[in-house]
Amino acid sequence: MCSYQKTPPDLLDTMKKSPSLLQLSLLLAALLCTAFAASSSAATITWQSGNITTDTNVFNTGTTVAAWNFGATNNSTTTVNGVTFTGWSPTGNAGSVTNGNTVLSQVLVGGGAASNTWTSFNSSGAAAPFNALSASYQNLLGTATYDAGLANNSTLRLTFNSLTIGQAYTFQFWMNDSRAGSSSIYPQTLNGLGGTGGPTLRGKTSGSALGTLGQFATGNFTADANSQTFFWTNADFAYVNAVQLVSVVPEPATWALLAFSLTTVMVLRRRRS
Repeated sequence: MCSYQKTPPDLLDTMKKSPSLLQLSLLLAALLCTAFAASSSAATITWQSGNITTDTNVFNTGTTVAAWNFGATNNSTTTVNGVTFTGWSPTGNAGSVTNGNTVLSQVLVGGGAASNTWTSFNSSGAAAPFNALSASYQNLLGTATYDAGLANNSTLRLTFNSLTIGQAYTFQFWMNDSRAGSSSIYPQTLNGLGGTGGPTLRGKTSGSALGTLGQFATGNFTADANSQTFFWTNADFAYVNAVQLVSVVPEPATWALLAFSLTTVMVLRRRRS
């Protein structure tokens, strides 16, 4: 919340003599209050989703915080639309696995004891439209990771740490299984921790034919804590092909307006001193 601070008498007198200076000062104050309010609000996630089509599905503006290519053979990296995704093939029997600032963990929903066996699988399909994608996008979508120890109706959870409070971020998630078979179309509902209303994605957009593509989702939020968790549930086994988290900056026009206001106020005040 923007609090009132008493204006120094000399500056107040200058502002009264110059309506333009007063207007610019008010504009500057409004911009700063807006920026502060945005940074102190709750981390509401605005979601969008769509069908996998081309490399341009990958958001490539801002600074990459983390980008993972899950299940990649030999943990290989791949670059799609200018974004480099690092290969990550979790193994072992731990309930959660960590890589850098990212933690992937399982949540048992279906009942019973989980063996916590992280497993990767080949989700590619040697037919169109999958094999019409670029080689790098096929690499990204052609493998996935799941926890084979989880019962049906399972949930996986992904947490990003070391975030900056007040910073705007864009998160992307890919779900694809281009193998032949109907089980791969089971939907997954994606949400942020404590949130609802996230998109429901499918590993196949329709049917069970070899080569059919899945879907991806994009979520925008402003961090209200140093970590953010996303989770997804599948009626079969919850899985993930790839994710990325990017820190973004305000529109250039916003920064330009703020800089112009600051400069103008300083120049007018100096002329009257």
